[in-house]
Amino acid sequence: MSIAYPLYNAAISLLCNKWFPDNERTLVTAICGLAMPAGNIFAFTMSGLLFSGLNPNPDDVEAIKSAEMKLIFIQNCWITLITIPLFLLIREKPKYPPSLIA
Repeated sequence: MSIAYPLYNAAISLLCNKWFPDNERTLVTAICGLAMPAGNIFAFTMSGLLFSGLNPNPDDVEAIKSAEMKLIFIQNCWITLITIPLFLLIREKPKYPPSLIA
């Protein structure tokens, strides 16, 4: 996450400059900046819910592996369901520029 964070921040400013007018950029930048912490909260909550019923017995390796595979599968399904529509529906830039900078 620390390697990708500078790229993520640069993408936020690029997105805001291309898609939003001057008077909305601050709000959109704040909302986009909260996306990564909100995603972390969601991921930690989801993994906590999936592992909550797991017995922490170190001898039960198969149960731990099964729970990990279930978590990976569910997270990959969410990522796929969110990402495919983004690639198909979102354009690179709007038809009409929102400001002089864009």
